[in-house]
Amino acid sequence: PAHTDRKKNIGELLNFFPVLAEDDEGSMKQLDADKILSLPQKIKVRSVIENCFISNFLFVNISRIFAEPAQVQRILYKFNPDETPDDKKNRGAIKKIADKINVGQGPEDMLYPAFAGSDDKYIYISDAQTSCVNTYLIEDFLSAERLQSIGKVSLEKRVIGEAKRLRDGYIGSIYNTDFSHYVFGEKGELVDSIGPYPQIMNQELTTMEKLDTYMNKIATNGKDRIAICYLSTDMIDFYDNKLNLIERLNGPVHFITKVKEWTDGRVTMARISGPSWDAFMCPKNVDNELWVLFSGKNSKNPDYEYSYHYILTFSWDGHPKQAFHLDHGIIDFSVDTQKKIIYAVTEKPDVHIIKFNY
Repeated sequence: PAHTDRKKNIGELLNFFPVLAEDDEGSMKQLDADKILSLPQKIKVRSVIENCFISNFLFVNISRIFAEPAQVQRILYKFNPDETPDDKKNRGAIKKIADKINVGQGPEDMLYPAFAGSDDKYIYISDAQTSCVNTYLIEDFLSAERLQSIGKVSLEKRVIGEAKRLRDGYIGSIYNTDFSHYVFGEKGELVDSIGPYPQIMNQELTTMEKLDTYMNKIATNGKDRIAICYLSTDMIDFYDNKLNLIERLNGPVHFITKVKEWTDGRVTMARISGPSWDAFMCPKNVDNELWVLFSGKNSKNPDYEYSYHYILTFSWDGHPKQAFHLDHGIIDFSVDTQKKIIYAVTEKPDVHIIKFNY
């Protein structure tokens, strides 16, 4: 009822004060009450993703999922329809152990922490703001009251977003017109670059168009394989330990978001021409396989939402393995391969954690 009253009140207000806003394609459109009510939720979700999931929105009402009615829980656990809330309890309740990384500007703080990789002994966490990577003992995450890094590497060149562990060094995305990633050595020194941008047949892209068309996220197996997953075209590039392209996968839908450079004589910007597509997001190394979220929808789809209903898996040589179709949209995930559980972040009805069995 409160939502209905609010929608009615906004509708009456719009009769006197129309609201215009730019859509995903760069056109000005008049907003109705439904679109205005959806804006706060979209802002929350984008804030969580763009801030590397370091956002207060992520931790609001995180426990509410466990208080939902049994019918709702069975919907969320639909991957295994026979599972009941009692089954979940028998596996052990999820509980918060501790806060280990402080967000701030102190000597042990980070502004935008993100996992860079791990091995049997160490875990590596990068700070997207400072382009530094800290090394921690895994056992300290479970036992130490005050977490302290045992090593810190400052990357010679600034990267965009998180860095990932690669052999004894690191790889990170950059904003460059000739190649998309820097490769760094063990001490953070620049040693190479990879990832020339794909070419569209019979189409020349400006610098700005190229950078926006091929925005991407990367993942590695920590040793000798790299996957570049594109955000707005359904394509994944696989590289080997010699930084050679070994496989380029296109599909499963085959689309690309078209971007056109635009200027009014004073400001130059890239604007989307046509529908805005969502492809891949949040690639991860899971049990020596690449797991990545996939959408395949665009802004013109009637059921479009800013979340992902598929997880696709591949070998690190670029061979498709499995496709999971989730009955609930998510925006990030982690996998417990021993218990066969996918822990996921969803934004519906607000940002919280759910899980699936597979």
